[in-house]
Amino acid sequence: MWTPKLDCDSADKKPKVALKTSGQHVIDDQESIFFKAFNSGDKKTAVYTFIDMRNFRDRVVSYKVDVSYPSMYDDDFQQVKNEYLEERFAAANILLGNEDFTASEIIFNEIMQLQPDYKDVASLKKYAQIEPIYRKGVEAMKKEKYRQAYYSFESVVNKQDDYKDSKSLMQQALQEAQYTIAFLPFENVTYERGAAERLSAKILNEVLQNKGPFLKVIDRQNIDVLLKEQKLGMIGVVDDKSAANAGNIIGAKAVLIGKVLEIKVSESPVVAQKTKGYESYLIKKLNPQTGQYYNETAYKKVIYTDYNGSRNVTCSFQYKLISAETGEILMSNIISHTESSSVHYANYDGDYNLLYPGTWQSQTQSSASDVIRNNSSEKNQLKALFTAPRVLDSRENLLSTLYDKIGNTAAKAVYTYNPEN
Repeated sequence: MWTPKLDCDSADKKPKVALKTSGQHVIDDQESIFFKAFNSGDKKTAVYTFIDMRNFRDRVVSYKVDVSYPSMYDDDFQQVKNEYLEERFAAANILLGNEDFTASEIIFNEIMQLQPDYKDVASLKKYAQIEPIYRKGVEAMKKEKYRQAYYSFESVVNKQDDYKDSKSLMQQALQEAQYTIAFLPFENVTYERGAAERLSAKILNEVLQNKGPFLKVIDRQNIDVLLKEQKLGMIGVVDDKSAANAGNIIGAKAVLIGKVLEIKVSESPVVAQKTKGYESYLIKKLNPQTGQYYNETAYKKVIYTDYNGSRNVTCSFQYKLISAETGEILMSNIISHTESSSVHYANYDGDYNLLYPGTWQSQTQSSASDVIRNNSSEKNQLKALFTAPRVLDSRENLLSTLYDKIGNTAAKAVYTYNPEN
């Protein structure tokens, strides 16, 4: 039997021939557009058309397909590109002189894409980028917005380490922006021992971890040393006036005081309740018509034990940030949270996988009011009770969670406080 011979070389050439034909059409069209733009003085169209034509040729050649490329226009392209660059460079400098930094940067970017080493375009582009940020910092300094100024000068220094006097201005802004807060002992008006100390420690640790470059913190230990040097004690330093006075003495700009207002625990002990239900089982029956045995589901009335219990802990905490200079309350809030733990589970002496919820009047007699809820959803809900958690979260764990949540909230208010706003 005769079979045709597959010409692999011929099959491989067909797509290349098609690519050469279509590619040549594209280049011819671009050549025509370039020629017209060049002769009509449309420099931008001429430059970008030629670049597109050259890039397209390179892509086609990468597939090992030769196309005719008008290299005779290379000199014309170089000429028109130089003229276009000169015009764009002049336009960008005019914009820069008019302090239109954004528009000038756009043109400098275009020039660098066409010729990265063109004149001093790189340094002018950097100036167009950095100068507005620098001026923003200077303006912020004049308005005594030292934090804004610091970040502006930091951005400048990261872009160019030696740009004008940015580094020294950044340090000056940082010095002016720094804000010292003293943590005075917190008050506890509840019967929960150690609550004030634990909340104070939590807030202090969170503030220290997130305080950023501006916030300085004087903690309890250092406060005690400073007050002892002044022969003063911390007894009674809880009201606004005495707190501000203590802050003034130790050189803080503000003091943080706090008070644990309430810790309340409410519990519902785990209570067992006998609950009615049904257990399924199979009955073997004979089909009189077929003579075959089959299984039929039946239900017996049973009792299982249902357990319920809960524990709730509530904590309320008040904090105030007070100016040591004026005694003004800069920030104040009462934070209240509740943490809860509950259990709901069940026990059964038999196989709980066979249990169904339901109700019945008598365990030994049938009644019209007996109900078996044998849908899969309710059965699965009951089944889940037998593997549910059986231990309430401890009072201590709930309190610890409360201290964390309240401490995080109060600490965030402190370390995000901006006295310049």
